[in-house]
Amino acid sequence: MTVRRTVLAWAAGLALVAALPLAGRALRGRDESRCALDGVTVDALHAVRVEKPNGTSRTLCCVGCAVSWVRNTQAAPRRIFVTGEDTGGEVEARSAWYVESRVVAVRATGCYIHAFATREAAERHAEEFRGELLGGDAAPFAPPRER
Repeated sequence: MTVRRTVLAWAAGLALVAALPLAGRALRGRDESRCALDGVTVDALHAVRVEKPNGTSRTLCCVGCAVSWVRNTQAAPRRIFVTGEDTGGEVEARSAWYVESRVVAVRATGCYIHAFATREAAERHAEEFRGELLGGDAAPFAPPRER
Protein backbone atom coordinates (compact mmCIF):
# COMPACT_ATOMS: atom_id res chain seq x y z
CA MET A 1 0.00 0.00 0.00
CA THR A 2 2.82 2.44 0.69
CA VAL A 3 4.13 2.28 -2.86
CA ARG A 4 0.66 2.93 -4.23
CA ARG A 5 0.21 5.99 -2.01
CA THR A 6 3.61 7.33 -3.03
CA VAL A 7 2.76 6.94 -6.72
CA LEU A 8 -0.61 8.64 -6.18
CA ALA A 9 1.06 11.49 -4.27
CA TRP A 10 3.58 11.99 -7.10
CA ALA A 11 0.82 11.94 -9.72
CA ALA A 12 -1.22 14.47 -7.75
CA GLY A 13 1.86 16.69 -7.36
CA LEU A 14 2.60 16.57 -11.10
CA ALA A 15 -1.02 17.39 -11.93
CA LEU A 16 -0.87 20.37 -9.57
CA VAL A 17 2.34 21.67 -11.16
CA ALA A 18 0.87 21.26 -14.65
CA ALA A 19 -2.25 23.21 -13.61
CA LEU A 20 -0.34 26.22 -12.19
CA PRO A 21 0.01 28.13 -15.51
CA LEU A 22 -3.71 27.72 -16.18
CA ALA A 23 -4.57 28.93 -12.69
CA GLY A 24 -2.29 31.95 -13.10
CA ARG A 25 -3.92 32.88 -16.39
CA ALA A 26 -7.38 32.56 -14.82
CA LEU A 27 -6.40 34.73 -11.85
CA ARG A 28 -4.93 37.46 -14.09
CA GLY A 29 -8.18 37.70 -15.98
CA ARG A 30 -8.73 38.49 -19.61
CA ASP A 31 -8.68 42.29 -19.33
CA GLU A 32 -4.94 42.58 -19.94
CA SER A 33 -3.62 42.21 -23.42
CA ARG A 34 -0.33 40.33 -23.64
CA CYS A 35 2.39 40.53 -26.27
CA ALA A 36 2.22 37.67 -28.79
CA LEU A 37 6.03 37.41 -28.74
CA ASP A 38 7.06 37.52 -25.10
CA GLY A 39 3.91 37.81 -22.97
CA VAL A 40 4.66 41.33 -21.69
CA THR A 41 1.58 43.37 -20.77
CA VAL A 42 0.70 45.64 -23.70
CA ASP A 43 0.53 49.36 -22.98
CA ALA A 44 -2.02 50.85 -25.41
CA LEU A 45 0.30 53.79 -26.26
CA HIS A 46 2.97 51.48 -27.70
CA ALA A 47 0.84 48.63 -29.05
CA VAL A 48 1.42 47.18 -32.49
CA ARG A 49 -1.20 45.09 -34.26
CA VAL A 50 -0.12 42.66 -36.96
CA GLU A 51 -2.87 41.41 -39.23
CA LYS A 52 -2.08 37.94 -40.49
CA PRO A 53 -2.93 36.75 -44.04
CA ASN A 54 -5.96 34.83 -42.72
CA GLY A 55 -7.41 38.03 -41.21
CA THR A 56 -6.65 37.30 -37.56
CA SER A 57 -4.53 39.78 -35.62
CA ARG A 58 -1.72 39.53 -33.11
CA THR A 59 -0.98 42.30 -30.64
CA LEU A 60 2.57 43.07 -29.65
CA CYS A 61 3.88 45.33 -26.89
CA CYS A 62 6.30 47.44 -28.91
CA VAL A 63 7.86 48.08 -32.30
CA GLY A 64 10.90 45.93 -31.42
CA CYS A 65 8.78 42.86 -30.62
CA ALA A 66 6.68 43.42 -33.74
CA VAL A 67 9.77 43.57 -35.97
CA SER A 68 11.06 40.32 -34.43
CA TRP A 69 7.66 38.63 -34.70
CA VAL A 70 7.25 39.60 -38.36
CA ARG A 71 10.82 38.53 -39.14
CA ASN A 72 10.23 35.09 -37.57
CA THR A 73 6.80 34.48 -39.09
CA GLN A 74 6.75 32.48 -42.28
CA ALA A 75 3.81 34.22 -43.97
CA ALA A 76 4.10 37.95 -44.62
CA PRO A 77 1.51 39.95 -42.67
CA ARG A 78 -1.43 41.45 -44.50
CA ARG A 79 -1.05 44.77 -42.68
CA ILE A 80 0.69 46.21 -39.66
CA PHE A 81 -0.63 49.02 -37.47
CA VAL A 82 1.33 50.94 -34.85
CA THR A 83 -0.09 53.27 -32.23
CA GLY A 84 0.94 56.87 -32.83
CA GLU A 85 2.18 58.33 -29.56
CA ASP A 86 1.01 61.75 -30.72
CA THR A 87 -2.57 60.70 -31.45
CA GLY A 88 -3.10 57.49 -29.49
CA GLY A 89 -4.71 55.98 -32.59
CA GLU A 90 -3.67 53.25 -34.97
CA VAL A 91 -1.54 54.24 -37.95
CA GLU A 92 -0.63 52.07 -40.91
CA ALA A 93 2.96 51.09 -40.07
CA ARG A 94 4.41 52.04 -43.45
CA SER A 95 3.08 55.59 -43.18
CA ALA A 96 4.11 56.15 -39.55
CA TRP A 97 7.19 58.09 -38.46
CA TYR A 98 9.69 56.48 -36.10
CA VAL A 99 12.24 57.87 -33.68
CA GLU A 100 14.87 56.04 -31.69
CA SER A 101 15.58 58.18 -28.66
CA ARG A 102 17.00 58.09 -25.14
CA VAL A 103 13.49 57.60 -23.75
CA VAL A 104 12.52 53.99 -23.24
CA ALA A 105 9.22 53.12 -24.90
CA VAL A 106 8.73 49.74 -23.20
CA ARG A 107 11.04 49.09 -20.26
CA ALA A 108 10.38 45.33 -20.09
CA THR A 109 11.76 44.82 -23.60
CA GLY A 110 14.32 47.63 -23.68
CA CYS A 111 12.68 49.16 -26.75
CA TYR A 112 13.61 52.78 -27.50
CA ILE A 113 11.70 53.11 -30.78
CA HIS A 114 8.70 55.43 -30.76
CA ALA A 115 5.99 55.64 -33.44
CA PHE A 116 4.15 58.80 -34.48
CA ALA A 117 1.33 59.59 -36.87
CA THR A 118 2.91 62.85 -38.03
CA ARG A 119 6.42 63.85 -39.02
CA GLU A 120 6.18 67.02 -36.94
CA ALA A 121 5.54 65.07 -33.74
CA ALA A 122 8.38 62.67 -34.54
CA GLU A 123 10.79 65.56 -35.16
CA ARG A 124 9.74 67.24 -31.90
CA HIS A 125 10.37 64.04 -29.98
CA ALA A 126 13.74 63.55 -31.69
CA GLU A 127 14.82 67.09 -30.88
CA GLU A 128 13.58 67.07 -27.30
CA PHE A 129 15.00 63.66 -26.37
CA ARG A 130 18.18 63.58 -28.50
CA GLY A 131 16.70 61.01 -30.82
CA GLU A 132 17.13 60.10 -34.43
CA LEU A 133 14.37 60.04 -37.02
CA LEU A 134 14.47 56.57 -38.57
CA GLY A 135 13.98 56.57 -42.29
CA GLY A 136 14.75 54.45 -45.30
CA ASP A 137 16.17 51.02 -44.48
CA ALA A 138 16.49 51.97 -40.80
CA ALA A 139 12.72 52.46 -40.45
CA PRO A 140 10.84 49.53 -38.98
CA PHE A 141 8.46 47.91 -41.46
CA ALA A 142 10.13 49.65 -44.41
CA PRO A 143 8.85 48.31 -47.74
CA PRO A 144 11.21 45.74 -49.23
CA ARG A 145 13.74 47.21 -51.65
CA GLU A 146 13.48 46.32 -55.29
CA ARG A 147 16.57 44.67 -56.76
